[in-house]
Amino acid sequence: MRENNGKHSVENTVSEKSLSRSVTQSDKSMKPAVFLDRDGTIINDIGYLADPEGISFFPGVPEVLKRLQDRGYLLVVITNQSGIG
Repeated sequence: MRENNGKHSVENTVSEKSLSRSVTQSDKSMKPAVFLDRDGTIINDIGYLADPEGISFFPGVPEVLKRLQDRGYLLVVITNQSGIG
């Protein structure tokens, strides 16, 4: 996070430097993970989403998620949508 006029904001991009590290053999017991909020972060927040066909990723998100996986990161998508629980 960085401070912006007294408020904290999270960068919306993943830097190449932060992705440059791949999981090595010695890291297998503890894989790095990325926790992502679903609605409004990786997909458009259209309210209650009952049909998977309604998913609309923000531009570039699928490619970035693939890059993270290729570098050994576990991807964890979280939501507070009641239909998922």
